[in-house]
Amino acid sequence: MSAEEYSDKVKSLKSKSKKSSRIYYRHLRSVLILALITVIIVSSYYIYTNIKAEDQVRLEQTKESSIITVNNLFEAYPSDHRRLSFIAKIQNSQSISEVNEVVDEATDYIQVKEYKDSSIGQIIAMYGSYYDYSSRAPELVRKIQSANSIDEIDEYFSTIDIKSEITTVLNSYVDYQLSSGDEYYYVKTKTTRIFINRDNLKKYVESLNLGSLDGFSVTSVKGMDKVTIMLSSDQCGKLPEIGEFIKIYSKNDTNFLTYAIVDNSYMALSNLKYSETKMVSSVVEDDGNEDTLESSSSVSYTLDNVPGILHATVAGKLDYGSVSNKFSSYGQKLNEIEEKTQIFDDNVNYVLIVSIPSEQIPMLISKNSEELVIVRTLGGLDDV
Repeated sequence: MSAEEYSDKVKSLKSKSKKSSRIYYRHLRSVLILALITVIIVSSYYIYTNIKAEDQVRLEQTKESSIITVNNLFEAYPSDHRRLSFIAKIQNSQSISEVNEVVDEATDYIQVKEYKDSSIGQIIAMYGSYYDYSSRAPELVRKIQSANSIDEIDEYFSTIDIKSEITTVLNSYVDYQLSSGDEYYYVKTKTTRIFINRDNLKKYVESLNLGSLDGFSVTSVKGMDKVTIMLSSDQCGKLPEIGEFIKIYSKNDTNFLTYAIVDNSYMALSNLKYSETKMVSSVVEDDGNEDTLESSSSVSYTLDNVPGILHATVAGKLDYGSVSNKFSSYGQKLNEIEEKTQIFDDNVNYVLIVSIPSEQIPMLISKNSEELVIVRTLGGLDDV
């Protein structure tokens, strides 16, 4: 082989060697780039997967806590079908924001539901025992039950005048009770018990406010019987007047015994006695000398057998007009002078003829008169 050929062959080999090296390095670079890309992709996927896993964990935790919240919201309404509906919506939610929206919806639903219950409870309480007699109340309750917002409920509330309707129902009820023709009635509310005559019954009803109408009832007193009792002035104070409403209590145990109306009242007197002593002094002058003379005079007034005076008057032995004029309203006059002087005669006894409900007669007559205490009422409009 010539030197020239050898040289060309060497050059050829070198040229091939350079080309192979360039190809190798280009291939290696491509592999490295591909590997780097793969690493980036794998890392990104790993990071993404971890983020998604963390988001899913947070979502599941939010769902669990939200389901507990919904169950707590529905604690007072365990049978409400909307509870399971809200829970299902939470379980199917794809994001925390969706879960929160469901919780907000459930909260609004419960707030409206609680407001409905409160409003219906107020209506039932205000109508009280008259709810069943009302045509408007059940209709109002049905509308409130179907309402979708608090504003809607308030609007229904504003459309009814409960006091007016109850008063109408009440007046019909009272008219029905008065049709019995009885003269006296027991009136009960949730907090009071009243004894009243028919003339004052309607006036009393008109004076009641809405809150007082709860538990209102009227019961006629079917019979009244008269009974006579003797009391000291200490037991009843002033002489009760005819037609006055009184209450009778037991002094020993402070128990209320009965209502009564005074038919007649008398002072029980046998003798009237009055006495006074008067000192009299005078000056006597004799020849320029003055002497003081003192003397006393006693005046006594005794009126024995007062009942005998009355009998003698009836028999024509004494002038009727004079006796009547002297003794007319004696008890009231005595009370008036006692009030003006604040001097009280506790020796006076009163005889009272009173009318009481027939069913109370056995209980009253079982008591000794010394046990009784009289309490005055105001025209029958007083409670126990």
